[in-house]
Amino acid sequence: MSDILQQKEYSESVGRLLIEFGSQMTMERVQKENPNVTEGGRYTPPDCRPRWKVAIIIPFRHRENHLKYWLHYLHPILRRQKIDYGIYIINQ
Repeated sequence: MSDILQQKEYSESVGRLLIEFGSQMTMERVQKENPNVTEGGRYTPPDCRPRWKVAIIIPFRHRENHLKYWLHYLHPILRRQKIDYGIYIINQ
């Protein structure tokens, strides 16, 4: 792995995560910023064999804007932990 790629991965896995709600969030943006998350909300770290698999169940009803922000911030937090996960959105 190149030094630049290792530095980028390291910088994404440490430090603060900036949380802000000033800009408009779209599902396209969430997908673009999380390219390794497959359709259906599944992610497996490409650089290691994870020890755990995690299922996150999100009860959802009539709050699409909140869901976009939730997914936008949740994916980076989970990726930092190098776990195999799936996010399941359940309509109430």
